Amino acid sequence: MKPIALKGINNNIARIRIVGEGTLLSYRLFDKLYWSDKPGIVYIDLPPERMDKNGTIVSVLLDGPVSEYQGEVKAVESNL
Repeated sequence: MKPIALKGINNNIARIRIVGEGTLLSYRLFDKLYWSDKPGIVYIDLPPERMDKNGTIVSVLLDGPVSEYQGEVKAVESNL
């Protein structure tokens, strides 16, 4: 099973769990540069044995009201 990707969220994550059973899920943050205001991509690991055949709802608890990234993302044209 591939992880769930969560993009464009400026908030810090307090915890992630499966709704209804309470299993805490692990996650990884990629592509977040310490000097940039652009958020990284959060990959949430969802174990296949914890998935319900009819659907699984994942709850993401943030450190405050959701704050989405509003900036424009462009390709890097020069590193000089």
